[in-house]
Amino acid sequence: MDRIVLEVGEVSLPGGQASGATVALDLSASPTPVALARVSRLRLERPSGAYTALELICTDLLVKEPEFVCRRGELSGHGGPLGSITAAASAGYNTEHKILSFSAADLPVAGGRVRLSGRVGSAGWSLSTDAKAIDLVRARALAAPWIRLPDAYSLNGRMDARGAAVFCPSSLTLEFAARAADLSFSNQDGTVVAQSVAGSATGTLVRKGDDLTIEAELDGSGGQTLAGPVLLDFTANPLTLRTQVSFDGGQTWEIGALQVSQKNLIEAHAQGQVTLGAHPGITRAHVDVRNMTLPAAYRSFAQLTLATTALGALTTAGGASGALDVADGGVTRLDAHLDDINLEDRKRKFSMMNVTGDLHWAADPKATVGPSHLGWSRAGAYGLSGARADVSFTAR
Repeated sequence: MDRIVLEVGEVSLPGGQASGATVALDLSASPTPVALARVSRLRLERPSGAYTALELICTDLLVKEPEFVCRRGELSGHGGPLGSITAAASAGYNTEHKILSFSAADLPVAGGRVRLSGRVGSAGWSLSTDAKAIDLVRARALAAPWIRLPDAYSLNGRMDARGAAVFCPSSLTLEFAARAADLSFSNQDGTVVAQSVAGSATGTLVRKGDDLTIEAELDGSGGQTLAGPVLLDFTANPLTLRTQVSFDGGQTWEIGALQVSQKNLIEAHAQGQVTLGAHPGITRAHVDVRNMTLPAAYRSFAQLTLATTALGALTTAGGASGALDVADGGVTRLDAHLDDINLEDRKRKFSMMNVTGDLHWAADPKATVGPSHLGWSRAGAYGLSGARADVSFTAR
C-alpha cells in the first residue's frame, strides 16, 4: 500500500461545519511519508467566520508509537478575520500521555508576523506567542468582534508583544510583555492624547479560583501624553511605574503597591482600594510623594491649568514633598514640605523667591492638625515689592 486517501463530503464540528474535506497519506514519499489535508470550506460560528481552500501539508512525518508528529508543515487558506492565512506549522500527538502539541511561525497578522506554540493535555494547556511589528489600526479592526474601543478614540502605531499562558483546573498564569516606539492615541475631545510614545509594559497575572493578582511595570522613554491638565514628557522625564493589584472576586481592587518614578520630576509611592460596581471610586488611598522637582513639576502638573492666569508663564525652581490621604473619593488630609521654591515671571513682574515651609490640612474639623508655616526671602507683584516674610497659620 503506497497511498491512503480519505474523502469526507461534509462533517459537523463543535461550533462549525466543514465540507469538501480530503486527507491523504503518501507512504511512498522519501525520506518520510507525506500527509496532506484539504478543506474546501469551513464555516465557524461568529466572529470566526468562514474559510475556503484550507490546506495543511506535512513533508516531514513521524509515525512511531506513541508519537505521531508532523515536524515540518505548511498551512494556507483564505477567509476569517485574518483574510489570508500562510504559516509554517508543526504538530504532534503522544498517545501514551494524551498530549497534543502544535506550533506555527511566520503567521501574518495585522501587518506583522506572529509565532505561537502550545500544548494541550488532560492536566491543562499552555500557549506561548511572539508578535512582531503589529499595526495597531489593523489589530483594532481584527479584535473588534471581541474587544471594541469606542469610535471616539483613535489609535495608531506598531507594537511588538509576547506572552505565555499556563492553565490547569485550579489556576491560570499569564506573563506578558509589549513594546512600542511610535504609539499615538487620542479621544474625540482631545483631552486624552498620547503622541509618538516609546515605551514598554511587562507583567504577570495569576488567577486561583476567584482570587486574581496582577504585577506590572510600565516604562516610558519617549513622546508625550496629555490627560486633562496633566502633560507628561517622557523624553525629558522618563517614566517607570510599578504596581501590584489583587482582586478577590468581590467589588474591590486592592492596590498593594504603586511606585511612580519620573526622572527630574517625581518619586511617589501609593497604596489603596478601588471599589467597582455602579458607582466606582477610590475607597481609600495613601500617597507618599518623596520628591517633586521644579521646573518639571510646574510644566507637567500646573502650567496648562494656569495658562490664562498671571501664573501661566513662570520660571520655577526648587522642590516639594509630602503625603496625601483619600477616603470615599475625597481628600481627607494633606501634609506638604516646600523646599526653596522660586516662582518668577519677569514680564508680568511677579516673583516669590526662596519659599520654604510646611503645610498641614485636614478635612475633619476635629482632627489634630499641626501649624503651617511659610517663609520667603522676597516677593513682588504689579510694581510692589516686599522683603523677607514669615507666616504661620492653621489650615482646615
